[in-house]
Amino acid sequence: MNGEAQRLKVLRAILIEKAHDKAAAGTVLDDHLTIACAGGGALRLVSVQRAGKGVLTGEAFLRGHSIVAGMMLG
Repeated sequence: MNGEAQRLKVLRAILIEKAHDKAAAGTVLDDHLTIACAGGGALRLVSVQRAGKGVLTGEAFLRGHSIVAGMMLG
């Protein structure tokens, strides 16, 4: 998100159990804004909000930001 750290409020997410085996927590797993969690699960971010901005769906957020599988968030 333009190279500097920014807060992203997660307003709605879907829990995905057993989404990965070895990814570190905070790793982006796919192009649907699915983020690895500890223990092998993941969260797919459905609705998010940047500080001072409006609410966006995960898909709309991805259209405006270069977040790809393998990136580390956090």
